[in-house]
Amino acid sequence: MDNNTIRILHIFSGVGGGISTWIRKAAIYSGDKYTIDAMAFSITDKSNFISIIESNGGRCYEMPRIRKGVIKLLKYISSTINNGNYDLVHCHIDGYGAIPFWVASHVICRKPIIIHSHRTAIEKIAGRKFEKTIYGFNRAINRIISKYKVACGEKAAEFAYGKTKRIKILHNGIDPVDQEIVTDKKSEDQINILALGRLNHVKNHEFMLEISKQLKSMGVQFHLFIVGDGELRNVIAEKIQTQKLEEYVSLEGYCDTPSIYLRKCDFLIMPSFSEGLPTVMLEAQEYGCRVISSNTVTRECDLNLEMVSFKGISEADISEWANEISFYGKKRTMYSVEELNNALAQKGFINRNIYIDYYKYARKIVRKR
Repeated sequence: MDNNTIRILHIFSGVGGGISTWIRKAAIYSGDKYTIDAMAFSITDKSNFISIIESNGGRCYEMPRIRKGVIKLLKYISSTINNGNYDLVHCHIDGYGAIPFWVASHVICRKPIIIHSHRTAIEKIAGRKFEKTIYGFNRAINRIISKYKVACGEKAAEFAYGKTKRIKILHNGIDPVDQEIVTDKKSEDQINILALGRLNHVKNHEFMLEISKQLKSMGVQFHLFIVGDGELRNVIAEKIQTQKLEEYVSLEGYCDTPSIYLRKCDFLIMPSFSEGLPTVMLEAQEYGCRVISSNTVTRECDLNLEMVSFKGISEADISEWANEISFYGKKRTMYSVEELNNALAQKGFINRNIYIDYYKYARKIVRKR
């Protein structure tokens, strides 16, 4: 290890979600004492990911898919680690999916590896009979392969490691509030509602459309902006049409500047089946936007400013969501910049503080070698 620079290789699935955002911010806050490289099955420059990694002195690698052979994958990872002379490997894939990366890093290359959990469920097996068995198996693997255990929040920690102690919490964070965010609010007659994220099963868009149908039947003036892209785009578009919601619901596509919508929206709705630690909930509160979330999402993102509520996501709960949206409507509870930043800091969600903590943790691991 160079006395001045620590080289860290981050391994993850692909660019486009909260994990790549966390890594991108790690590069931004790396300074001149840390070099951040990134390796994934799919690397694109979405949200300037590649540009930011490279502008901060790092490199990006696209590794072969597991279906092309585990041996090929192991050779590629171990070769990259050895050639890059990394001091630390940071893996954002947990459980059985992390085994090849642990073998390449720890067993073959003898490098310390962090296992970082960002999820609270395995969506593909949700509701299946063997779900609990797989979760138990997943936790057992994590305990075995992860000397350095990290999670983005309390629920993600429990999902990945169970009740095991000594888990480092490194939140997904946001930047401090500025005056423009607090004061620049646009008012409209209709209630503007935002749903932000990938168009996949876990986000529960079908429930969002049921809420929209209920609001429409109540005669509420509203519009739901569904922002994001994914494999369910065509399915959702067809349901919007068949349920005659075109006037009330729109698919906005992918957007890497959610502030455009947060400025004009009154509600953020998150009826997700699971979430790691959604920073959009923090950003919504910054913009004076009320949040209604499923009760499966961690309470950590509630800044205790009376702007967040948690509700069930069964069919019987649809009316509760619609009634709350109708009742609060355009009512806003605004806070000063100081109040918002104090709330963020107390909860540990300020970006700079998170990455200062992260790099202290990384340096401590490397010094133990």
